[in-house]
Amino acid sequence: MPPKSAEAILLRTYAVGEADQILVFLTQGEGKLRGRAHGSRKSRKRFGGALQPLSHVRVHYFEREGHDLARIDECDLLHSYFVVQQGLKAAAYLSYVAEVTEEFCREKQSEEQFFRLLMATLAAVEAGADPAWSARYFELWTLRLHGLLPDLSACVRCAGALGSGARYAPRERGLLCKPCSCGESGLQLETGVLQQLRSFIRQPPAAVSGNDDLLVHCENFLQVLLTGFTERPFRSLRVLREMGVR
Repeated sequence: MPPKSAEAILLRTYAVGEADQILVFLTQGEGKLRGRAHGSRKSRKRFGGALQPLSHVRVHYFEREGHDLARIDECDLLHSYFVVQQGLKAAAYLSYVAEVTEEFCREKQSEEQFFRLLMATLAAVEAGADPAWSARYFELWTLRLHGLLPDLSACVRCAGALGSGARYAPRERGLLCKPCSCGESGLQLETGVLQQLRSFIRQPPAAVSGNDDLLVHCENFLQVLLTGFTERPFRSLRVLREMGVR
């Protein structure tokens, strides 16, 4: 196979042996890319400062038939988000965003919209948007792009409007209006929470904001949907909570 290159965001690195690293990227055109960068912990010439978490890079790699890992030959740094991650809150939330991305992006499948979502979220936080609200926006759009977000306007049973709140029905993976939700268990969503969630669909990430109470309710609902897919909680979110970051 010929060598390849792709625009990408570096999601995670971990050390292998004395000098190598395994690198995980979300590429613009080919989804998740996992590869081994030989000597990357020592070579400044080939990698420089391009291996900081969430760096926007052009990665040069070679895929070998029968191998799970590509060979990462070089990374050219296009943009670094190192400075914005010097703040504890931004660093913690962006680490969580990277974990969600790695969980949901698919190998060998184009993730063009997901890549643009990640880029827009990073740009919003860099421009001063609240990282917590940016994370909620990212969660909702991650679900929507992967076909996991229920209709936020209509009841999954009767197709009636959700004008006065709703209840999430896990078995039906949808929202129930008040009449249909009588006697049902599941997370209750008040009208204000639904309106806030709907606003994510209409607005860019930099424009999203709200009060702390809405933030918590949006997070609780989106986590139910996300972990319903992953079947496990996110490690970085647990760390956020242990740190008391909101």
